[in-house]
Amino acid sequence: MSVMENEKLDPVREALLEKPYRIIDVLPARTPERFAAAYSALEKHCFRDPADMPYARFLNLIVKLGCYCDIAACRADDEKWFSSPEPGYLSEALSELAETRRGGLHLLIDGGKLLMTLDAGDLYMTVYGSCPRVMRRIKQLARSEGLFVWKNRKG
Repeated sequence: MSVMENEKLDPVREALLEKPYRIIDVLPARTPERFAAAYSALEKHCFRDPADMPYARFLNLIVKLGCYCDIAACRADDEKWFSSPEPGYLSEALSELAETRRGGLHLLIDGGKLLMTLDAGDLYMTVYGSCPRVMRRIKQLARSEGLFVWKNRKG
């Protein structure tokens, strides 16, 4: 794992945040508004018992994805990007998100073709950009972790 120049990667991250995105989630689709209370109960349940949080599944997905793609990682509140992050770094970052419920983790995938984000307090990850080859792999790995990938539908 080595530190990378953030001057080169930050503009790539910012550009990808404007692209269409998909969701990696514990649920197969967006929860309808009329079930907002049930979703809120799910969130409380998951944050009450860390064993029920999807963060371990997210960690496994990211580590597995690193066997197929280059990954650069940056904590949302940090300016340092790390290439080929070790599982220990990712695990520590995700544990911190779960415990503090602040911050986030950003991952540039395959040389900046995609950006994967996880914000503290969320039960889902967001994947910005478009690369069909990598998205196929992400879908396979998500399925292997009991997660779903779906397109965001605005409006």
